[in-house]
Amino acid sequence: MKLSFKNRVLPAFLSICARFSAFAWIIFCGNNLWAGNFLSAEWMQAWNVPTCEMRPLKIIHGQTIDDKLITQFLDSCGIGGVVVNVPFSNGYIRNDENWKVCVRNIKKAREAGLRVWIYDELAWPSLRAGGVVLEQDPSLESLELAYDPETDEPFQVRPSYEFTFASMDTLRDAIRHPNPLDPKAVAKFIEVTHERYRKELGPELYHQIEAFFTDEPTMLGISLLPIITPEKRKECGVVDPLDWNKKILATVPWSRELEKLYFEAYQEELRPNFISLFAGDSENDRKIRKQFWSLVGALNADTYFGGLRRFCESDSNGPISSGHTLVEENLVLNVPLDGNKLAVLKQFQLPGQDLLNSEPAAQFRGHWLTHAFPASAAYLIGQRKIMTEVSDHIQRHHQNRMASIDEMLATAGIMSAWGITEFTLYYSINGGKDFPERNERTFKIYCDFVGKMNSVLRSANPVRPVILYYPIEVVQEGYVPNAGKYDGRNLSPRTHQTALSFASLGKALAEAQIPFIIADDQTIRELIDNGAGKSNNSRTVRKDTEFTAVIYPIGVKKKEYQWNQTGIKEFWAMDFAEEPEETQKIIEQAAACAGPRLKMEPQTSLMALGAFVRDGKFIFSLTNADKNDYSGCGLFTSSRKTEIPLEGEWKLLDPHSGEISSIKPENGKFPLRIEAGKTKILISP
Repeated sequence: MKLSFKNRVLPAFLSICARFSAFAWIIFCGNNLWAGNFLSAEWMQAWNVPTCEMRPLKIIHGQTIDDKLITQFLDSCGIGGVVVNVPFSNGYIRNDENWKVCVRNIKKAREAGLRVWIYDELAWPSLRAGGVVLEQDPSLESLELAYDPETDEPFQVRPSYEFTFASMDTLRDAIRHPNPLDPKAVAKFIEVTHERYRKELGPELYHQIEAFFTDEPTMLGISLLPIITPEKRKECGVVDPLDWNKKILATVPWSRELEKLYFEAYQEELRPNFISLFAGDSENDRKIRKQFWSLVGALNADTYFGGLRRFCESDSNGPISSGHTLVEENLVLNVPLDGNKLAVLKQFQLPGQDLLNSEPAAQFRGHWLTHAFPASAAYLIGQRKIMTEVSDHIQRHHQNRMASIDEMLATAGIMSAWGITEFTLYYSINGGKDFPERNERTFKIYCDFVGKMNSVLRSANPVRPVILYYPIEVVQEGYVPNAGKYDGRNLSPRTHQTALSFASLGKALAEAQIPFIIADDQTIRELIDNGAGKSNNSRTVRKDTEFTAVIYPIGVKKKEYQWNQTGIKEFWAMDFAEEPEETQKIIEQAAACAGPRLKMEPQTSLMALGAFVRDGKFIFSLTNADKNDYSGCGLFTSSRKTEIPLEGEWKLLDPHSGEISSIKPENGKFPLRIEAGKTKILISP
């Protein structure tokens, strides 16, 4: 029988309480005097002493877990759990002794009350199992369809390895990759990883694992990195030799069953239309590309992501499937990497993201999409928890520094506003003599902050009344690969314009403090069907009645949705020019039906707003990503009937200090002062 989550973290909670009981009790009583009877004892206890369940997990891979590390994590750093795996050295999963080390580590972590996730791969992208999958069956290698216009036979199917990031990524060894579109490859990967973990851990310990973390699974039929020299590649490590004489060509992902599946889906042959995948902008070219990438996206989602989900679902007491994809920030690259990124993320039981940049302001640029994808996928499948891998990779590798604790806290606050709950950390604990600010004390400040945010928000339901249409079919129609590093040179003007419009609309919504999700055509139709009570086989469980507005980027064809709810507003960017002021007109129109939310006066473009409901209370999370303090007010607006007593006493929570104070709105306005990089939580009566 599976232990409840509360029971699974009870040892950690008791451990923390034993260490801090006197201090925690004083704070608990003190804050209750501040809060009166307004916040329940359950809320207050979780706020004052966040349990391991609420705290981040540290990614440690094969590091030995001993008493010293546990004391450091629990006491000095406030870490709530670990992401572990079989040690990478000495043969990885080929070595039986490595499995024994992993089991001992997990036992030690669980005995201490630490949460445990399992990282399912040696480096990334997941599916290789450190080379074991192809060692056992070389026929499972990833394939690509290549186009060479200089030959009599311009189309060829070949292994997808040279000049992809499986061989060009200088952060890790070059190694061949299995095919995520091949069910046999996915089954073999699950057999040598997930099933082996289940066997080695045994039922009792296996059932205490929360999730499997799969890292950047992706199709390989594209080059994202510059072609490096053979000498440079040798310096970085080579497991599988490369053929440097192989011709660099434009490619698309492939599988041996693809032509058959294409015919079954569309009742036409793909081979006579191969050229449309690589060139042309006729109506037929666009149709072929849309059909091809729709099929590939569905196959990718069902085969790899669905395969992991089905394995985890086969044991309802075991870990669930989680992880993240590659390059969430680029709409065009969603096509060659995933087919349809929203569709693949919806296959996770617990969708996730990868945030490599801890600059707060960057979260309003391309990184709004990093957060929107998993937040939308989770919202649509009815999953409250959302995972993030987070680090200061950009700061360390491109700015020659480490992120400051203030940057880390602001970034965490912004992610919490998007609904992120499960923080898996690649942050280093200690910065050494060059960055002394990064140490165990500041790391604990970070973990305490995340714990307090989760103590309020993790059990709250996000309110996201606006849909930003995800124009994946427009990009599928327009995506044309090029030889070498992909640079978009063959992208049609219409596709380019759609991608820019989508990016600018999402950025503008985030800057206007309008909570939203993204949804494609299929998802919206599923939402409507769910609202009408029609049965379907999708993983979309929300209803269209939860939404008030839909915004369509430039280039999207007119839709004829039969909404079950009357009064849903539709705004079409294609009706406007592409100037920024026209985008702003759409945002202003959407804002009128985008509540409940807080409208900032004066307006600021670097305030992250999260809107939630819990136990009948509205909750607003506000993080100031600016370098300047914010002084103004938040005007409560709602497009829905609400029973909130706006003249009553609200509570203002500070997750940095733990302080709780009262705040009374006047005419729906809340006076607010939020310092640079700080977060506040506002809770209704």
